[in-house]
Order: sequence, then structure tokens, then C-alpha cells
Amino acid sequence: MTQSILLEVEEKDMPFVIDLTQRLGIKVSGQRKTISETQRKDMEKFIMGYTNGFDAIPDPSAWQREIRKDRVLPFRD
Repeated sequence: MTQSILLEVEEKDMPFVIDLTQRLGIKVSGQRKTISETQRKDMEKFIMGYTNGFDAIPDPSAWQREIRKDRVLPFRD
């Protein structure tokens, strides 16, 4: 059974990846797809669910007070 994977590799690391795939006998497809910066940002927004990651916490200070566990510090009274 043949399976395909997609790797996103920085240009400087490509020689290492090609060398590794040759050593392992893995077939490499030379197809390359580039996207514009706008397309990349749109994809990130879609993946993040149109949130910046912090919108789900309306009051970060209150959230931290609820979540944080106080502990005794050594050598302190």
C-alpha cells in the first residue's frame, strides 16, 4: 500500500531531506506549490477559527487568578 505525506521544509533544509529520502528509498515528488502571503494569512484565520487565540478568555487577569495554584516558596515565611 502506498501512502503520501506532505512536508513543509525550509529551502535551506531541503538537501538534508532529499539525502534522507534517498537513503530510505522514499520516492520524492518535485511538485511545489507556493501561496501568497494573503492566502497564508487567510488559511491561518480559518484554522484558528477566526480568533487570535485570546478571544476565548474575556478577562485574562481573572482567568489567571482562578487557574493559578499558589505554592509555598522555600526559605520564605
